[in-house]
Amino acid sequence: MSIKSFSDGVDQLNDVIPKLVGNISWAMLTFEKDSNEPWKLHLRNNQPCYGEMRKYKTTHGEECTQPEDRRPGDLHYPFPEGTPMAIGVHWGIYNSVSVAKEVAKLLFNPITSPWKVGFKKPELIIDGEVLQGISFYDTAFDPTVFVHALKFFRSISIFSTPTYIVFREAGLNPFEAMVASNVFGQYHPTRPFSPYYTNGLFTPRFSVKRFKDKNPVDLTGGTLRKRFDYNRKKLTFVFDDDDGIDIHKKVSDLVRYKKDQNLCVPANVMRDAVKEVLS
Repeated sequence: MSIKSFSDGVDQLNDVIPKLVGNISWAMLTFEKDSNEPWKLHLRNNQPCYGEMRKYKTTHGEECTQPEDRRPGDLHYPFPEGTPMAIGVHWGIYNSVSVAKEVAKLLFNPITSPWKVGFKKPELIIDGEVLQGISFYDTAFDPTVFVHALKFFRSISIFSTPTYIVFREAGLNPFEAMVASNVFGQYHPTRPFSPYYTNGLFTPRFSVKRFKDKNPVDLTGGTLRKRFDYNRKKLTFVFDDDDGIDIHKKVSDLVRYKKDQNLCVPANVMRDAVKEVLS
């Protein structure tokens, strides 16, 4: 179906997002002034990762803004031509409808989210009680922070949902619970405490100040609208700084001698440790 305008393209974008399938799927609306069909909607169904949301030296040569990043071998389509004008992401897999909606509303809040430089003009696509995806009607944002936010949402809504629920019920605020669930994704008060870092979207130089100030590191140098590529190599560095801390080590040290006879750490003990480290 031809697209006649931005608003027409957005309508088609929002119509197609719930119909996409797979774990990682998205669609992008682009504009090419001199093309016979200036408005185009590009669908990316059932992707292995978010790797097709950027250009690579092997596909775009000097236009690639992150030429050191290797293009994954399981990608099939090059980044579209034209100016990215809007993008929508399909979410069809998660463990809890209520948790997915709570996390999405907080993570993609344009005022309060620590990731707010990584998206603009978001709109959740909800059918009844089910979160189908989210569209962004302005692409003048940092694509590295954007992809980090998408991966972070997936880490909580798919892999760490039970841990997030435990932390929220124990009294952590949503952002504290999100960070702790990413770092301690397998934690549960009825299981022996795991010494292992889980989802790995933060480094041992995580800056609490950057996170609270909503001031991620600029690892991109431009916006998606201007066709800048997200930084694959340093994606996890978005909240790094010289004042950064190793959250996992700090919390683990605080709870080390507070385990019960089954080597489990009670939820209130984890709550207090996380709050102290993230204060």
